[in-house]
Amino acid sequence: MVFIKYINGSERMEKFEEAITNYIEKDENFALFVDGEWGTGKTHFFEHDYLLNTLEENNEERKGRCDKNYKKEYISVYGKHSLKEIKEIIVTKILSYVDDDLISENLKQGISNIFKLFEVKFLNTENITASIDDYLESKVRDKIKVKLNKNGGRVVFIIDDIERLSNGISLKEFLGFIRNVLLDSFNCKVILVGNKKEIKGKNKKEMDNYREKVISRNLKFPNNLDVGTYILKEELKNILGNKEMEDLKNLIKFSSKSTSNDNMLNLRTLHLVITDFKHIYNQIEKNSKSDTTRMSLFTSLFILHNINRNNEIIKEKDFEELNVPNIYSFIPPKGEESKSIQQIIYEKYFEENKTANKYAFFSNELKSYIQKGFLDVSEYQRQLKDNFIDKNVEGDTLSILMYFYLYNEEKIRSEEVKAINIINKSERTFSYRLNTYMMLNILKFKGMLFISECDLEKSEKMLLNSYEPQKSNAMEGDILLNLNNFDVTWNNDLVQIKQDLTKKLKDKQSESMDSAGIYKQYIKAILKLDRKEMSKLEMDYKEVLFFDIYEKFNEYFHYIENELIENNAKITDFTSYIKNKGSQHSINEDNIYQFKQKIEEMQAKTKDKITEYNIKNLIEILDKEIDELKRD
Repeated sequence: MVFIKYINGSERMEKFEEAITNYIEKDENFALFVDGEWGTGKTHFFEHDYLLNTLEENNEERKGRCDKNYKKEYISVYGKHSLKEIKEIIVTKILSYVDDDLISENLKQGISNIFKLFEVKFLNTENITASIDDYLESKVRDKIKVKLNKNGGRVVFIIDDIERLSNGISLKEFLGFIRNVLLDSFNCKVILVGNKKEIKGKNKKEMDNYREKVISRNLKFPNNLDVGTYILKEELKNILGNKEMEDLKNLIKFSSKSTSNDNMLNLRTLHLVITDFKHIYNQIEKNSKSDTTRMSLFTSLFILHNINRNNEIIKEKDFEELNVPNIYSFIPPKGEESKSIQQIIYEKYFEENKTANKYAFFSNELKSYIQKGFLDVSEYQRQLKDNFIDKNVEGDTLSILMYFYLYNEEKIRSEEVKAINIINKSERTFSYRLNTYMMLNILKFKGMLFISECDLEKSEKMLLNSYEPQKSNAMEGDILLNLNNFDVTWNNDLVQIKQDLTKKLKDKQSESMDSAGIYKQYIKAILKLDRKEMSKLEMDYKEVLFFDIYEKFNEYFHYIENELIENNAKITDFTSYIKNKGSQHSINEDNIYQFKQKIEEMQAKTKDKITEYNIKNLIEILDKEIDELKRD
């Protein structure tokens, strides 16, 4: 019996392993073809998980299992440039199992001299080619065969990446070599591994025409989720606890999936997720390394990477704006309408997937990292904290309300009471309370608001009174101000509520920026020609790009006058700014005229001729601004 290292897993995988075992143990003079799509774990399985007992294994390990010596040789043809190169590698591996004396004493006349050139045993020669018959007498071949098959053992060649065989290599000739040398001359076992649908052109024709002479049967590579969970356990066993590990195993088993086939997991993507998880997690501050952080980071990376690598979202902007979907974030299509992206992603990764529903958080930082390779760890930690205000996600009010359909009426009623208190007490972040308020409105129109005497209008006023300025030019700020987290197109009343609340939020944003002195900071940066500060404010707050700057100039004129008076350099710089950019902020002619009057009053106060000259130039520019606005 062949000794196989089993990974606890599916019946289909065990049957697959059993089929290979049967092939190796049977006296069958054919090769086997294993077909599987790219990234499904074929290579990992044959290189690491399917382990034949070898001469190097200790006897205790084999005791009671078998007395045969099977020798596994894994070879990939990917990157090999000629058939001769592949043949030399294979023949070298065969001869490596045979004593030197047996070969050197029985080589045909003249051939023994080539071995004097070897730096490594049976390596670095260009003379081993198509058939071993060209070099060895038949009686020697028989001796080598006996040596290779001692005690019923076999050399098992696993030849991978058949679909990637170089265009310059004839598949027909390669199959002929396998037939003549590996199968007939030395009675080896050969397992060819590849993605059959990717064998194209001439090679496909040759495979169709000659496979029956070489290959006995095709096996489809089965469910590889077990391989994925094994990799997960091995890679993250020092980071994740047992409960976390089980949840993430369930995540990758629930989330299918790189292809349209059930139970197919792209292991290349999984490796990328694990690599990114380790890289980011190692940068997170020690006091933020909670269970929730680990679970959210891995879950979100896993889903986002799969979405991105499977091209489920084509446009970069759509990926940037992607939010975690839920049952009410899309409208099911009617008739022959196509499903929305949100619905497809929901059904593929979230439907009935408790781990994804609890922990997925499509942070803008993570989305940026996946697309651009850069992540601000401190900002990501802040976003995590805002999203998972409770370390115990199971007890998080907003999370429970979002997935209300997983609970009973009593539980939701209790959480709705908590939600009202959260909104009214202003103890949590504004974004959390805003999302909670919107969820209550959604539940109301779904007939799921169970608390009596619930005054949502009062809660809205409490919410807006506690508004905090948002970085509106950053994606998360824009999402919050426009309530992009919520697709409520299924209910017209909710659409109106969303529109009205968005307007109120934008008004509050402008008010809070004023009270926080952000407009004044921008004016200070203009007067100091601090382009770095101006750029930073423009990057953070889109409002500074569109507000009526002359209205603010009038409001802060006392400060402007103190900066300009008797400072000719600042006057000329300010004039230059107005000339180049003032029109971008010109909205109201009266505001410019009022500002011009104030400048003229300032001019009247000065006694310095040069200062008076510079102010005169500034006034001329303002006159042009007024004329231009009139023409527009």
